[in-house]
Amino acid sequence: MVGYYKVSEKYKDSLPKNSFDVEKNLYNLACPLVIENVDDVPEELLLLYKMLEIPIVNVRDYVSNLDVSFTKNVDLSKLQEFFKMNESIEMLEEGCLGHLLRVGKYAYDLARELKLSESMCKDIYMAAILHDTGKYLIPDKIVGKQGKLDSSEYRIMKKHTDYAYDILHNFLSDDVLNTIMSHHERLDGSGYPNGNSPDLSARILGIADSFDTMVTNRVYKKGKSVHDALDELILCSTPLEQGGKGVLFDRDIVSKFVDMNK
Repeated sequence: MVGYYKVSEKYKDSLPKNSFDVEKNLYNLACPLVIENVDDVPEELLLLYKMLEIPIVNVRDYVSNLDVSFTKNVDLSKLQEFFKMNESIEMLEEGCLGHLLRVGKYAYDLARELKLSESMCKDIYMAAILHDTGKYLIPDKIVGKQGKLDSSEYRIMKKHTDYAYDILHNFLSDDVLNTIMSHHERLDGSGYPNGNSPDLSARILGIADSFDTMVTNRVYKKGKSVHDALDELILCSTPLEQGGKGVLFDRDIVSKFVDMNK
């Protein structure tokens, strides 16, 4: 499931190294780049995608070519609009380019491995590719901050799950909305916005989102290796008394995800 990362490593020595941080962008290549305006993408990153033969797709084309069963009863023009919102978010957050589609792939593949119904798998995918939409209403200076958020900024950032409801509630089913709003909830009640234990779909999305966040470089931290990120998920699904960091994630789902990525 993380094959593109391994492919990218093979090309590492032949990639441009002048003004372009190759390490920072290697893991951003797990999925096609879906974007409204190709001129917004740094020239060196475009070259990297072309060298690795990874598609660069216009938002309109991506949405119109989605499997119709994914977008049943969905207004495609609105979906395109939401993709544009999320593109602007990813361009602001350094290291986030491609985050939504990667999380979508991880969450969808994990749901299928868990043998959930195809309808549920597709609902989880839709939630995953839109899960950060609420950040569109967070001030740019916070979303694009070149450093770790302080406590007051983090409190504002946590509102993005509620803002997602404000933007999407007339567009998505209640199940998909609930998954989006709950993807930062944790089993031990330490998550947000409500401190509740998440349902199955949100548990899957939370693991996929956390994994991608851990392995990608951000301006304030270096991404973990895949191995170290998987170990961290295990620790975060193991009780304190057993040497873990507490039960934030569902251990059974984490075990399945780890098996998929060994």
